[in-house]
Amino acid sequence: MHSGRVPASCPPGFQGRYTVQPGDSMFLIAQRFGVSLNALIAANPHISNPSQIFPGDVLCVPGTSPQPPCRQPSSCPPGFQGRYTVQPGDSMFTIAQRFGVSLNALIAANPHISNPNQIFPCDVLCVPGGQPCREPVSCPPGFQCRYTVQPGDSMFTIAQRFGVSLNALIAANPQVTNPNQIFPCDVLCVPCEDDDISTPCTALLRQTGTIIGNAAGSALIRFLNTGERSISVLGVGLPEPSDLGEFNSYQCRVAFPDGSSNHFILLPISLGPSKPKTWAGTLTFGSGDWPRSTMIVVRPIHRDKGKTGAAVLTGTLEKCCH
Repeated sequence: MHSGRVPASCPPGFQGRYTVQPGDSMFLIAQRFGVSLNALIAANPHISNPSQIFPGDVLCVPGTSPQPPCRQPSSCPPGFQGRYTVQPGDSMFTIAQRFGVSLNALIAANPHISNPNQIFPCDVLCVPGGQPCREPVSCPPGFQCRYTVQPGDSMFTIAQRFGVSLNALIAANPQVTNPNQIFPCDVLCVPCEDDDISTPCTALLRQTGTIIGNAAGSALIRFLNTGERSISVLGVGLPEPSDLGEFNSYQCRVAFPDGSSNHFILLPISLGPSKPKTWAGTLTFGSGDWPRSTMIVVRPIHRDKGKTGAAVLTGTLEKCCH
């Protein structure tokens, strides 16, 4: 059975003597009494191996180190957000992130902190004015969405979240001059993974101002087993073509960015007496790329004369990405 080890004497200014209990360790005792582990070990030379202490051992608990005096700025720079009192666990980096400012700006605003790597609870910091929210003037064709930066975000983590390359995300956001510094409230354009659409996908067709009512449409693009792609277009709520002039059907035009295009006719489909007439058509293309800026236009046509009218539905493949 282990007999408790007792110090011959304790150093000046010690807090008291402590008898080790089951489950104790030097680290836990140091934490309990608010002293450093090294100070506790140094105060107990009778413990030859600090990693092995036993119930019944008696330790000298040294006095706590005096708390550094709270440091306060004499003044804060113009336009500062406010003053912040450091809390346990804070660092200059986490405070800068919390308030949406750069680490360098926070350090520069607090010259009374001689060592930015050492701040203590009760220190008071000047928080400089935050970075103004940056928004893109516009986003490139085919972008997925706009994303507002959150605390802790980086270009890398945002790119991973949306499944795009880091280079593509940076290229889509020229308003962010330094990609290594983004701030909460910055708005980013999130591009699609590549320029070619992924399939299958559905693009919405919206009514133009040439007709009255609630017409709408959709285009479904599919990749076929033959290596070809097909487009199926539906138009709902469209007026009779003859109501728009000397026309007897509808035509869909698929216009590619290189200037080429394909046309096909939409035919009426009856879905029931209480349902609006639907116009539908499908065309199969070769295996070439379909950029997201491809336009889809539906307009009335006289099938015998080839005469066409103004567009009634339009859309692009912008949203056709992962």
